Amino acid sequence: MKKIKPAHWAIGGALAVSLGLGGVLTMVKAGGAGQASTLVPITPCRLVDTRADQTVGTRNSPLGAGEVVDFAVWGTNGNCTIPSNATGIASNVTSVNGTSASYLTVYPGDATRPLSSNLNWTAASAPTPNQVTVGLSATGGIKAFNNAGTVDVVIDIVGYYVASVGGAQGPAGPAGPAGASLLNSKIPSGTTITGYEAFTWTGVQSGQHDEVVHLPAKAPAALTDALVNFANTFTVNTPENDTTCTGTFAAPTAPAGHVCLYVDKNSVQNKFFGYGVTPAFADTAFLIIMSENPGSNYASMSWAYTAP
Repeated sequence: MKKIKPAHWAIGGALAVSLGLGGVLTMVKAGGAGQASTLVPITPCRLVDTRADQTVGTRNSPLGAGEVVDFAVWGTNGNCTIPSNATGIASNVTSVNGTSASYLTVYPGDATRPLSSNLNWTAASAPTPNQVTVGLSATGGIKAFNNAGTVDVVIDIVGYYVASVGGAQGPAGPAGPAGASLLNSKIPSGTTITGYEAFTWTGVQSGQHDEVVHLPAKAPAALTDALVNFANTFTVNTPENDTTCTGTFAAPTAPAGHVCLYVDKNSVQNKFFGYGVTPAFADTAFLIIMSENPGSNYASMSWAYTAP
């Protein structure tokens, strides 16, 4: 098994995202209060492509230096249809044809632009993708800012967030120890955590591409290769199916101690053919292995882990 490679994700400063146990996210817009939201995975769709020869959406020219562009998300825009109760989106944003060293910031349409970036590139960079989670404005829109030069922008939505529905809140529990963080805590026994992963990258030659998925807190017992497996609903590209995984791509589940991987059956560009862990990271992460084709590559999946 190959060693785990570091993964790099950037999240815009206009939106703080913290993963709560059970797969619920707390989304905090700039200057606003937190709102518990749940991710709804969808078949990936293209909201924006500003390239003149491949235009999707209303913009068919690159973003200029210092330019801020508004993009509507609610309703039908580009190839996407997103409901008006969406509070944010999970997306892959790609910069293409940048003419200068620059960066892109994506943020809610009614927020002050944060002093942070989601993508960074140079004039010699190949298309540069990154996962971006961003809240929506009160009217369901986002903004994108380009710092220098000109650049085309591609935005693919892989899921949207809706406000979580829950009963009346009970009394507040005791405060945790000062300085404690989720990364230093253990996932409580019996708790199921779910997630959605989408990967875009540029392949140089046919071969293998690895990605690391990190748990939001430490597993109470170390994972092994045998405990990470494809779900029995995944029958297209691998003979290895864990029949104890009984969920679906949209509602993943896992038995105690297991990670179950549910591949998006609508994603045909890439084949998932492996998974695993390394001992040094066995309580914090697992590894996904995909086939790689020359040029643009894309793959997506959901997963579930239940603490034993």
